Amino acid sequence: MIQVEFKSVGPGKCRWCKKEKDAVVSLSFSDGSFVGSYCFADFKKALLDKLEHVAPPSKPVLAAATGNSVATK
Repeated sequence: MIQVEFKSVGPGKCRWCKKEKDAVVSLSFSDGSFVGSYCFADFKKALLDKLEHVAPPSKPVLAAATGNSVATK
C-alpha cells in the first residue's frame, strides 16, 4: 500500500526538477522516500515509480465451461 500525505499547495520550487512553479505540492510518502515540495508532473513520476515496485494484483482464474455442470451418479 502506498500512502501519501498532502500538506499544502502553493507557489514554490520543485525539489525534483528544481524549477519555480506556480503550484507545488508539499507532501510526504509514508515510507519517507519522497518528502518535500514537488510539481504535479514530478509527483506523478514519483507515484508511478512507487507503483512499479508494488507487486501486481493476482488475476482471478476463470473456469472454462465444460458442458454439463451437474454431477450425476
